[in-house]
Parts: sequence; structure tokens; C-alpha cells
Amino acid sequence: MSVLKNDLLLHEAVIKNEADTVRKVLKETVDVDSRNNYGRAPIHWAASRGNTEIIEMLIQAKCDIEARDKVWYIFSFFF
Repeated sequence: MSVLKNDLLLHEAVIKNEADTVRKVLKETVDVDSRNNYGRAPIHWAASRGNTEIIEMLIQAKCDIEARDKVWYIFSFFF
């Protein structure tokens, strides 16, 4: 799979709260800090959904925990 496709799969899995799929995608080459058109990274979606299992996976994958989206929401805002 291409990196871009994996990035999209990661966003979709996080948005849908699918921890098993997130785990699978993170085993591939993927940009854990990839952004969508709103500037949101997977960590933003996981935090907004309160999914601590996925948050932990993303942090272990070395995501940027200080990432800001286009309206300046940061990961720590949610906790």
C-alpha cells in the first residue's frame, strides 16, 4: 500500500474508533501526523472521541502530541 493510502486508512480507522484497524495500519509505513483538509491529525480525532487505547497507540508511534489544527485545537485541550 502507498503511504498516502495508509494515511487515509489511519484517519478513517481513528474516526470510526476501530482500534484493531489502527493497530494494523500503524504496522505499515504511515505518517502518524498526516493532516486532513481541516488540519486535523489522527491524534485530534482520537482525543475528541476519548479513545485512550488509540491515543496511546498513536503516542507510541511517535505522533506530535502538540499538533494544532486549523482552529488551534491541540491534543491536550481534550484532556
